Amino acid sequence: MKSKFVILIAEDDRESRLLFHLYLRNTNYELIFVENGLEAIEVVKSRYDIDLILMDIKMPEMDGFKAATVIKQINPNLPIIVQTAFEISKILGHPNAHLFDEIIQKPIDSVKLDLLIKKYLNI
Repeated sequence: MKSKFVILIAEDDRESRLLFHLYLRNTNYELIFVENGLEAIEVVKSRYDIDLILMDIKMPEMDGFKAATVIKQINPNLPIIVQTAFEISKILGHPNAHLFDEIIQKPIDSVKLDLLIKKYLNI
């Protein structure tokens, strides 16, 4: 088992970033925060040790759908959990919804988040 897992969090909302930091601070995860899809793509291109992405949908520069499209071309096996305030049916109705491995609704439930992360990191 890996000694430290790397989670990329693409989230433009400052309060949401703080919540993720709060929820995940006492874990064995290295957290990388970016504020838009373009930055997420750059991190995935430059770091081959990303284990999981938590991706917001609505972000400046590039949204989560477009970013996921590029990221899955770079690394098709990299799990992406979408975290969104949108209704889940709107996400599932999007043509690129298949790119997401899971969807978690905002406000984020820390227990559900923990379970999803552990599921995709196989811990």
